[in-house]
Amino acid sequence: MSTSDTMLTGLSQASAPVGLTRGMTHALRAQGFDLAAALFGAPDAAFDSLPSQAQALLLNGLVLDFTARALPGPGATLRSLDLTPGLTPLPEEKVEITGTIVARPDPETAVVAIVVSAPRGRLAEASATFALPVAAVKGMAGARPDIQLHTHQHLAALMTRSATLPALAAAVAWPCDRDSLLGPVEAARRGALRPILVGPRALIEETAAQADASLAECDIVEAVTPH
Repeated sequence: MSTSDTMLTGLSQASAPVGLTRGMTHALRAQGFDLAAALFGAPDAAFDSLPSQAQALLLNGLVLDFTARALPGPGATLRSLDLTPGLTPLPEEKVEITGTIVARPDPETAVVAIVVSAPRGRLAEASATFALPVAAVKGMAGARPDIQLHTHQHLAALMTRSATLPALAAAVAWPCDRDSLLGPVEAARRGALRPILVGPRALIEETAAQADASLAECDIVEAVTPH
């Protein structure tokens, strides 16, 4: 792998001997944990309370990033990946990823053993098998994307407080599309609002059905036009 910050050079079939070892460090940013949680449908949950699959998703991402940037690098084709999780990863933790080529079953194939560790212990072990290119492939390293998830923390706090008070009755005019309907429906589900939906009943009910939303907590007042 090139030492350049902008260009990576992957291994070729002729430059990947058994025993070759490379490593890299990586800081686990909180956004990565938020993304893993959101993909499993629980963006407000603590990461260690999520299914082990969410943690495995994050660890797999670390391993794949290492193989794309360090060993074997650009140009290699992943054939299989077997990962065994260890300790639960923690936000803002600095981890070290080390990989070693442990086998060359044939001239095209390389097997890489990978360890992900933190100061407090081992987070994961993995074995990955790659098909290597005949000639070395170069590629731009590129910056890792900056992930920004909208967690709506202030809205969540407001909803939590309002749930302790009696539900407030409020009219919602013409909630005939998914976005305008789901807001009051969710507020009703949380006990913060008793929505009075004003508009064509048939269209409101059709919109709710398409969004798989319940109107059990809502009243509907028929109206022919938005005016």
